[in-house]
Amino acid sequence: MRTVDPNQLVAEALWAGFALFIIAAAGGVALARNGHRQVALALLFTSALGSLAFSFIAGFSIGRFTALIPVLITGYMAGMGRGHRAVAECLLAGAIVYLVSSWLLTPLGFVFAAWAIPLYLAAAVVAFGWAIVRPPAGT
Repeated sequence: MRTVDPNQLVAEALWAGFALFIIAAAGGVALARNGHRQVALALLFTSALGSLAFSFIAGFSIGRFTALIPVLITGYMAGMGRGHRAVAECLLAGAIVYLVSSWLLTPLGFVFAAWAIPLYLAAAVVAFGWAIVRPPAGT
């Protein structure tokens, strides 16, 4: 009889949750493209929060890599419905913030070791709030 390793079970549950958040993000983008803005924002925000939680739990071994996804989701939420150029600019800004926060400042020492995930969380909340309060013209 094979025994179940509890750590492996937890890891598989976390990765399955992360995969569901990626699927939710893809669904949110598809819904946004089909004109369902409110539902899309809810799915994208949930996906950003869930994948940030995964990245936080994973730490800065793998979490540093997986944190890119919620940062890009946040950028998409900020630019959603404002045209292709605005979306591209928001995604680029998110990628730059990610690069600086997770890769350039982290090696500088303990002060910068774990602050990026809370920064990304704050950015996701602000982007979601801004997208709700300031919808693009015509929606």
